[in-house]
Amino acid sequence: MDGRSGPRRYRLEELLLGRIAEMQKATIQYGAPLQHGQARQATFRVVPIARHVSMISRKAIALPGQFLKETAPVWIPATIRPAAPDVKELVPIFSWDDHSSVDKAVARFSRTRKTGLRLVLRRPWFSTGEGERVGIVFWPPPVLNLPLLKTQPPFNEIEVPQSTALGLLTEEDLDPFGRFVSVWGIDPIKREPLEPIDRHRFLSWNDLKLPDKAMLHPRVLMPIPGAIPGQNKEIFVEVSVVSFPLTFVNGERDAYVDIDLAPVKGVAEAVVRLGVVRMQLNARQDTPPSQRIDRSGIRCSPPVAVQSQLLPERRLSVSVTEVNSKHGADGDQLSVSVVLSGPAAPIVVKKPDARVSIELSEHISGEELAVKTIGGRRARAEGSGDSKELFLKYDKGEASWVANFLLPGKLGTRNLVALAREEALMDPANGKIDTVDLPGYFGKVVVRNPLVIRG
Repeated sequence: MDGRSGPRRYRLEELLLGRIAEMQKATIQYGAPLQHGQARQATFRVVPIARHVSMISRKAIALPGQFLKETAPVWIPATIRPAAPDVKELVPIFSWDDHSSVDKAVARFSRTRKTGLRLVLRRPWFSTGEGERVGIVFWPPPVLNLPLLKTQPPFNEIEVPQSTALGLLTEEDLDPFGRFVSVWGIDPIKREPLEPIDRHRFLSWNDLKLPDKAMLHPRVLMPIPGAIPGQNKEIFVEVSVVSFPLTFVNGERDAYVDIDLAPVKGVAEAVVRLGVVRMQLNARQDTPPSQRIDRSGIRCSPPVAVQSQLLPERRLSVSVTEVNSKHGADGDQLSVSVVLSGPAAPIVVKKPDARVSIELSEHISGEELAVKTIGGRRARAEGSGDSKELFLKYDKGEASWVANFLLPGKLGTRNLVALAREEALMDPANGKIDTVDLPGYFGKVVVRNPLVIRG
């Protein structure tokens, strides 16, 4: 067991008899207590025994009840440093939010795809005992004049660069630890943005949407092994770390943590590289610079780096309005507006880098059939935003592809489905073949009469 299910209590005889199913393959190792430097929680019981008790009686002496009470759990801090994490992968993840509403004569339906990253780590975990967490490395740490908690001594000896100065730096300028700090970049196989990105390359904890169990560590001593060429000597650098508890799933071997990272404005599909460490909070505090000498920090492990791509958020929304002769229409008609929107680079306006298709279908007797408009054409629009059926709008870093359809009849009990696809347009490497399409998004929204659903 490695603590993934939390602390549990078992009777030793039940373990030895194999009566506990989840512990049948467990091995029991006997050894002296506290023989290694891992952190753990312990309870203590003080039992007074007279020095001459063996001379008085060979029988066990019953102790008063007050001597049998245990103390509250006490942390025994770790005395060793965590091992570097074994990162398996950093992959995009998606979550979907559905919403519907009725405002006067307009029914609205939407589905939003939110994106994030999942950091998957191989076991074993808890190299320094209980309480070990995974951390994301950020640089620079805060300056001296920021308010600090009393439990966090001021480690910085000089002020860090401001935002303007950071724009002149790259991670290579931070050798030897620059390759382990968290940064963003532009996908090298995509077209370059036509407008400059007004921010530096370094990510910070402000780019994260932190869950309740996340912890911010403004100043941490991070070891860099072999930082001096030709010497097997490590140095310590000051960084900021955001730590998370790991999530374990029964039956799964690997642990993970989900990271909600805000998109980089002006970059639709930013490439991100994260520095990853283990953090053991149940260890002695790092030493301030004035007292450090050769004493090293043991709360943070050596770092590793992992890279992935942050895919853009997308929202597919549908507005349905019933019109008739009172509105000047020729009989009952259904006006349907479908919009696919989300963050995009300014390049989509001047030179489209995506092809979008939007269409309507209908569920009838378990089958999905194409829908035709008033003019008898299939309710489908496709293009890069320059066609008559599909319009492209761009405002403040967000692109919207809009398609409008006019259908015969009322919504009634019909089950319409709006489908949207987005494909990235990639320029060929040799410039001699056609543009390559890469799938980027697919989503659908079911459109039903809210009055029929409520009835």
